[in-house]
Amino acid sequence: MPPWGRKLARHEALDLCPVCQKGQVYALDNSYACEHAVSAEKTCTFRVGKVILQREIPKEQVLKLMTTG
Repeated sequence: MPPWGRKLARHEALDLCPVCQKGQVYALDNSYACEHAVSAEKTCTFRVGKVILQREIPKEQVLKLMTTG
């Protein structure tokens, strides 16, 4: 397991990444991000901050964004 994989293991996996269709999206400390966007070799760009314009973005809203756009 790569080093970043051990870090992701403690975070909740939400769903398949809508951008790369290969990685899982995780709820990290400050963002929701594809595992391939936070790896050493960044092969994906999916990342959404947990706070945007001083408003917390709930997990349900990110799931809706990932499924319906």
